[in-house]
Amino acid sequence: MFRDLFLSGGLGGFDVTKLFGDDKYVWLAGVLLNARHLPSLANFVDMKKQLVIFCDTELVPVLINQAQNGNAALVVSVVTYMAEKAKSYIDYVYSIEAFVKKMVDPGEDYPADEKPVLKIDDFKCLFKLTNQAHIDDYNNKTLLFLAVLRVIAYYIIDETEV
Repeated sequence: MFRDLFLSGGLGGFDVTKLFGDDKYVWLAGVLLNARHLPSLANFVDMKKQLVIFCDTELVPVLINQAQNGNAALVVSVVTYMAEKAKSYIDYVYSIEAFVKKMVDPGEDYPADEKPVLKIDDFKCLFKLTNQAHIDDYNNKTLLFLAVLRVIAYYIIDETEV
């Protein structure tokens, strides 16, 4: 059903960008981006595959486009939602890392001058959002901090707190 409605255009030209006219559905983007790492979908291989295809072909390109058109705040909002969830659910840590990697290098469909998608200040914002972990307390927040730092270290090297 998901494939028929969303991937085959069964909703009469469903446009993902309409969901992000305001921040009302940021949570939906966060949940969908987490589909690849969601343990509860492990037994539903076909459904998981369809959700991942939807995210990779529809959701991520829309978020990249929004960031390129000056709406990087939407991307930060999605990561903020996911970071809040990552405090309790480890799968969100891996989803954030994968999503931030896409913001650094969205793939070969994008020319080199459009990489990274976010600006340096946006990466610094993501770093500040995730650096609330304390290394002596190795938990999901620490894993999140290390995952994001690993992906964006090059872009925040001049940050004094690093």
